[in-house]
Amino acid sequence: MSGPNYAYSPFVRKGVYAREWTDLRQRCAVEALVMISAIFLSVAVAFVLAHFGYSEKWAFCALLLCMPAGIWASFRVRAFRCPRCERRYMSWAARGIPSKCHHCGLGYLEGSESKGD
Repeated sequence: MSGPNYAYSPFVRKGVYAREWTDLRQRCAVEALVMISAIFLSVAVAFVLAHFGYSEKWAFCALLLCMPAGIWASFRVRAFRCPRCERRYMSWAARGIPSKCHHCGLGYLEGSESKGD
């Protein structure tokens, strides 16, 4: 499977907008990975500091140091451009991925032969 319409993703196989939808899925995966890693890092730091007798408030500082990476990852998801109209697919205040573009009405994963269609 190669060619201009092929993109590697278990959910988006091929189609007109396959590469764009794959990009969005990868951005969402990076955002989730960064956020989950930040939580685990702060818990690990709190555990290690408590073990050595220090205050756990430094774990909160570790979480604050992870915040720029979380903001960056969230910004990348929110800045995704609609494959059809090239405008932002979702608003800055959106929770989750909307079912369609609020500008042109392109549905999520539309234009690809995927499991979601």
